[in-house]
Amino acid sequence: MVKKFLDFIDDNNLCKYSDRLLVAVSGGVDSMVLATLLKQSKYSFTIAHCNFNLRGAASDEDEVFVKKFAKSIKVDCITESFNTKDYAENKGVSIEMAARELRYQWFDKLLAEKGLKYLVTAHHLNDSLETTLYNLAKGTGISGLRGIRVKNNRLIRPLLWATKDEILCFASQNKIQWRDDVSNFSDDYMRNKIRNNVVPELRKINPSVETTFVNTQKRLLEMEQMLHELRDDFKNQYWEQRGNDHYLSLDRLRQVDKVVLLEELLRPFGFSYIQSEEVMRAVKIAEPGKLFFSASHQVNVDRDSLIISERVNGKVEFEIHEEDELVQHGGVTFKLSLSDDIGKIFKSAYAVSLDYDRLEFPLKVRKWQLGDAFRPLGMRGKKKLSDFMIDEKIPLNLKERVYVLTSGEDIAWVIGYRIDDRYKITSSSQKIFNIVRIDNE
Repeated sequence: MVKKFLDFIDDNNLCKYSDRLLVAVSGGVDSMVLATLLKQSKYSFTIAHCNFNLRGAASDEDEVFVKKFAKSIKVDCITESFNTKDYAENKGVSIEMAARELRYQWFDKLLAEKGLKYLVTAHHLNDSLETTLYNLAKGTGISGLRGIRVKNNRLIRPLLWATKDEILCFASQNKIQWRDDVSNFSDDYMRNKIRNNVVPELRKINPSVETTFVNTQKRLLEMEQMLHELRDDFKNQYWEQRGNDHYLSLDRLRQVDKVVLLEELLRPFGFSYIQSEEVMRAVKIAEPGKLFFSASHQVNVDRDSLIISERVNGKVEFEIHEEDELVQHGGVTFKLSLSDDIGKIFKSAYAVSLDYDRLEFPLKVRKWQLGDAFRPLGMRGKKKLSDFMIDEKIPLNLKERVYVLTSGEDIAWVIGYRIDDRYKITSSSQKIFNIVRIDNE
């Protein structure tokens, strides 16, 4: 088993002998075998044990057991105690999710503090099969079907080739002691239901279900890689980023007509397959102005492009005083200056010059609101800001980022678009108030 273990590490380029490792050891048979294999293979590692305080005295006994084991093989051991139930209640998550978040947050901290290269966990082939079955039951794409990754950034899993039976056999042959977590035998958790009920039924159909799953997993991994290559090629040709916004060609999307590709493109922004299907439907029947939302982003089906942008939440309002030279708010800076040279004025989208004597300080910057109206430069009458934005062909999702500079009750500048005609510089202007907006990098 040691040879298979080392070959798997080499074949998947998981780590080097010179790398210092952090090994998660619960005290169960899987992690005890992992630590033993690493020790026999002469890797340098530190053991990390989490006490989640979920099983009363048994949790403390696990901690003592792991400490004694670490001492017996002359390896450093670090332990941490968590109030998992309180964390789960405060975060509104399950006990399983709470334990996962707590341990990986702590592991990341240890990696940084101790200068360790990789976190090593004892996930094995049966775990990967159970993950695939679990994801299949919930609904998933290729990435969910291919099971657990062998390597994910600084997390490595050198036992993913081994079945549970192989691990138990090695433990018996090497007289390795371990502690059983009785919760693993309960069907209270979904993964346990799969392990205790579903997998045994599958073995009746195929006694070698774990080993045949390996070949299925390899094919799915290659399919996932092919899909990612297709996604990346598509992005290189038809994806444009402007600032924080992303533009995707509608014509090309209609030609390709593959929801699974669109899902790959939208997933980093929090969109699901079902949402991607709805977006594709809107693209195909040409519904300009249609909006779709994830927790962090929104997608707008515009005239020629699919536009992905961050959601803007909350009311933005702050003041600019006449003595100010620099005003910073969020990611924006306003540079302000006073001049009497009417021959030198700003006329760009984000740099304007206004008639100082017409301004009523303090000026205010706020998000536009329904009912807002102003007199666009060059016009005699007022126009609703909503109509102005339609004329300017501002996409729906970008309208959320339109801000106005107000003077008293008037809009003096629709920032980034147009000043109000009443505040323009004329031959009778005496002083000029210059405003330059700069987006902070």
